[in-house]
Amino acid sequence: MNPLHWKREHQHAWIVISVTGAIAGLLFGFIQSPSFAILQTWPAFGAWLSVPGSHWPWPTFGFLITGATFYAVQLLRHSN
Repeated sequence: MNPLHWKREHQHAWIVISVTGAIAGLLFGFIQSPSFAILQTWPAFGAWLSVPGSHWPWPTFGFLITGATFYAVQLLRHSN
C-alpha cells in the first residue's frame, strides 16, 4: 500500500499526526531533561532548544513512531 496513492485527506492527516508526535516528543524530551528537573520553568525551554544535540532525538522518534502507527492503522484498515 503506497502512501502516494492515498486520498488527500489521509495524506494530510498523516502529516498532521506525525508533526503532532514530533511536538509531543519535543515536550516530553524537555520534561525529561535536566534543565526542567533543576529549574522547572518554561523559560528554560528556550535555553534547552539552543543546544540541538540535547533534543533532536525526541522529536525525531515522536515523528517516526506516530507516522508508523498511522501507516500501520491504514494497512490494517485496507486489509479488512
